[in-house]
Amino acid sequence: LTAAGTYTLTVTTTDSNGGTASATRSFSVTAPVQLPPTVTITAPANGTVITRVAGSGPTSVSFSYTAKAAAGSKITSLVGTLSGRSGNLPATVTGLNTATATGSGTVSIANAGTYTLTATAGGSNGTTASATTTFTIVEVAPPPPACSVNWLPPISLGRTITVSCYLPIKFELDCGNDGGC
Repeated sequence: LTAAGTYTLTVTTTDSNGGTASATRSFSVTAPVQLPPTVTITAPANGTVITRVAGSGPTSVSFSYTAKAAAGSKITSLVGTLSGRSGNLPATVTGLNTATATGSGTVSIANAGTYTLTATAGGSNGTTASATTTFTIVEVAPPPPACSVNWLPPISLGRTITVSCYLPIKFELDCGNDGGC
């Protein structure tokens, strides 16, 4: 039997005197359970916190995932999605139509926040499976500018003052190339 369904089996026997007897049994055949693939996200690890400097450009986040087909099946699709973005992530996927496929890539994220990466695989047996991981991008204040104070020699007044005087002090700030002082 190759199809699922309910079947009836009747067995009839004839003895040596020509007498017959029959027995009937009904039974069901169920389709085999189609197991879905297994999906594992290897990067970023769940709970990863990525720190970036406020005001800097977008943050590049690398991702990778693997799908393994159930026995007798093959991986026919493998895609990644990211919360807050529409469509699939651009990824390099290898191993489609085999028992194991992998996907990897890099996504550029402009804003701090918590994100969920979902990887979804499809099997040739018609099943799908997904895995998720969550990571957070936090912003920190930029470091203060690196400044130095250069002390200059005092101004020579060209005369001696004995009653009360003051000594002028001269200095300059050197803020390097960033001009942040």
